[in-house]
Amino acid sequence: MNDIGYAFIFFYGLERRAIFENEDVDKITEEAHRILVRYPQSNSFNFYLNRFVTFNVALKIHEMDDSKIKNFYPMLDELDDNSSITVLAWYVLKAKEIPWELMYSLARNSQKTIKSNIPKKHPLLLKKLYEKKFNLHFSGELPPIPATHQHYLAYSPVSLSLKYYSGFSRESKSIKPAVLDIPNIGTEPFKTAFSIWAECLEELKSVTNKLNKTDGKMTREVYGLLPRLLKEEYKHPDLESWQQFHSTKTPTKGSIIVQISDIAPLVGITKRESLTATQCNTMVTTAHDNGYILIPDQKISGSSYKWNDSVAIIPVNNAVQITDKFSHAALIFEMAYTIAASDENVSEIEENVLHNYISKQFSLNSFEIECLKGLQQTLKIQPPSLSKIGKRLSKYLNPEQKMSIASFLGDIVLLDNKFTKEEQKSLKTVFKALEIDPSISDEIINKLLIGHIPEEPTTVLKAGKSRKGEAIPPQAITPEFSINKEKLKQTLEDTRAVQNILASVFEQEEEEIVIDLEPEVKIPKLSVNAETRQNEFDLPFPQETIPSLDSKYLSMLHDIMKSNEVSQDDFTILAKKYNLMPRAAFDDINTWADEELGDFLLEESENRIVINYKR
Repeated sequence: MNDIGYAFIFFYGLERRAIFENEDVDKITEEAHRILVRYPQSNSFNFYLNRFVTFNVALKIHEMDDSKIKNFYPMLDELDDNSSITVLAWYVLKAKEIPWELMYSLARNSQKTIKSNIPKKHPLLLKKLYEKKFNLHFSGELPPIPATHQHYLAYSPVSLSLKYYSGFSRESKSIKPAVLDIPNIGTEPFKTAFSIWAECLEELKSVTNKLNKTDGKMTREVYGLLPRLLKEEYKHPDLESWQQFHSTKTPTKGSIIVQISDIAPLVGITKRESLTATQCNTMVTTAHDNGYILIPDQKISGSSYKWNDSVAIIPVNNAVQITDKFSHAALIFEMAYTIAASDENVSEIEENVLHNYISKQFSLNSFEIECLKGLQQTLKIQPPSLSKIGKRLSKYLNPEQKMSIASFLGDIVLLDNKFTKEEQKSLKTVFKALEIDPSISDEIINKLLIGHIPEEPTTVLKAGKSRKGEAIPPQAITPEFSINKEKLKQTLEDTRAVQNILASVFEQEEEEIVIDLEPEVKIPKLSVNAETRQNEFDLPFPQETIPSLDSKYLSMLHDIMKSNEVSQDDFTILAKKYNLMPRAAFDDINTWADEELGDFLLEESENRIVINYKR
């Protein structure tokens, strides 16, 4: 019968026979395990029978072989507190290696670990991530661990009549506890296993929050939030669309060049003048999740994509990865290529020499070289702004570092042993943006002029009468391109110095370190009540949307909404006023607006930020 009441009555008889009469314990333990499987729908019944079975197993732990343990506990990652300790005691007794599933159960039940609803609501994600992290750290299983402590497993009768019959009470217990020999769970390797548990919960917070909003569906947004280790386990929902898109494009010199407008629909972005930083990141991340790399990406360009920008889309090479060096090499390549192209005449030979020089000096691997070629194709279509790149670097570099960059660029410009007026002008533009003193800039240019081959050979003829009909001797033809081999022998120490300088730039940009020299501004304490918060800051948004925005952004948002747009500089100043990081504030406000208002609130456009909201 399926009535759980009859099951409880039957269990009371089993409990009396095994616990108080100490008869047929093995058979009763097997039967209790059988009816436990028979009635899985009752949580209380599950709890009591699990505790009963585990107590009897613990009493005969020395008699348990591998088959019996697997019979009672087929799923080691589904054990409760008592079961996990009992099974651990068995592994210790048998000097067996401890699997990740048992450590998972110990971490989930331990009082020493963080508690969360993720194990209950999204157990599959958590188990997969924990398994991968555990195996990476411990190479599969923990080696046998010796026992150092004794754990006393007590049992309290479920049947109230049996409690009365046995004289059981909390003060005077008549049932002798089972004694289990276990290691000290407060020491290694348990500490590490528990810290892995905490890492998993932290990494899955945003994923599970988004899953709760999509009713558990693996959307593009959910997949983008997955930890890297889990992305290997799931197929991206847009994979077929990306593969079909890529298959319809024809490569240009080994790279497929597309416009942002071509791939924006693949990530659900509609037409707009300039993409937000969050949208750019979504596009780059989604492309990579589907097996492709976009060149250039935000880290290289330092600015958001425009709707008609061109990018190279390159299949990911799983055998060879892109390293941090590529970003540094790509930025230098952008600057050098743009300077070389300033006379609107960059020959293929010149391109190849510049490409080979950068690849060699930065020790790029085969895949990075392929990506650099893709970048080279996009630069032919849309060279970057030298002034913008220079200002970007100037923000983070000290005078000595600026001079190192200037010297390095000068060496690259002279690779072809030519130094045109246009190249001189371009270098001055970079030096000006780097805020190098004009006198020093002129000195650098003059030094570079010494010893270079003139861009046009000059022939000086002696004065004399012209003799009609005499042929003019043919002028010696200067080779279109020659390599300054001395420059190619430049030491790697210079290149390493430049790599270190650029590494610091990229790190600071990513972390957005803001040194606030202004006095601290105290932000008014906010009321939890949504209506009070809205009235306090006079925000023109629906009342129900305000509570989900982090309160630290309310004061800043109040100031922003006073006008239809603000300059980038004013936005930065405003963020610093309220002790906020500009990029984090921009992205967080837009993430909130996208979820609550249906679109991004702040849109980047050249040097200003437009407020996208109809009042």
